[in-house]
Amino acid sequence: CEADSEEKLNTVKAIISSHVDMFSRRETLALSWVR
Repeated sequence: CEADSEEKLNTVKAIISSHVDMFSRRETLALSWVR
């Protein structure tokens, strides 16, 4: 992911994390953010 600022990047990461949580009900998926 790319974003114009650290704040926007954190927003994108939060959205992705929430969607992964919603759509991975059968199996828990862990996200690992790398820069």
